[in-house]
Amino acid sequence: MLNRFVELLNTSDYWGASLIESRKKIGGDYRPIQKELRRLVQAWIRSGPNVSRLLDADPMLNQAIQSFRPHFIPTKCGVARLAFLNAPEYLASVKPIEIALGLFRDFLLNPYNDRLGGPCRNCGNYYVKKTERKKSVYCTKQCGHRFTSRLANKEQRNRERGALLELAKKRIATWLKAKTTMSWKVWVTQRPPITKHWLTRAVRKGELAEPKPI
Repeated sequence: MLNRFVELLNTSDYWGASLIESRKKIGGDYRPIQKELRRLVQAWIRSGPNVSRLLDADPMLNQAIQSFRPHFIPTKCGVARLAFLNAPEYLASVKPIEIALGLFRDFLLNPYNDRLGGPCRNCGNYYVKKTERKKSVYCTKQCGHRFTSRLANKEQRNRERGALLELAKKRIATWLKAKTTMSWKVWVTQRPPITKHWLTRAVRKGELAEPKPI
């Protein structure tokens, strides 16, 4: 059940649990439900997680989450079962928040909900932790490697851009001292690796100030 809940948190496709009629899915757009479900899970995480604190902080959620219809299920053994009826997702009249609340209520009753991990720092997905004590912020090792690789590449690009800015400033300083009729942009970009396009963007972004001859 927790694996299924994680799937519903991560998917942005049509409602995966919809009824099927003649091979045609009749669930509709699932994204509004996913948005509400993720909002509820984030509130749960911020609470501690602490269900009492969660409900105390949101009286409307407290009232909605405790309004449900029990369904008695007889069995062929000596113990019956009790289920909770949620809003049917295949009805057009049902609001996304109603479906999300039903799913979230089941999640709060799940004794393994402390295994929920996420959102992943790289892809934003939720995942099921292998143990309660797992502290990883990534859903998989591959996601962790991708994030650190992307971060390293970003830092490298920042270093390269910083070096170009310093080079441009040095060339501008040389142009200010030179007695030339050449424009400063032509002077700075007459030798690689600085191009006119790069220089124009740097000035537009405020990384370089357009110099004025003394």
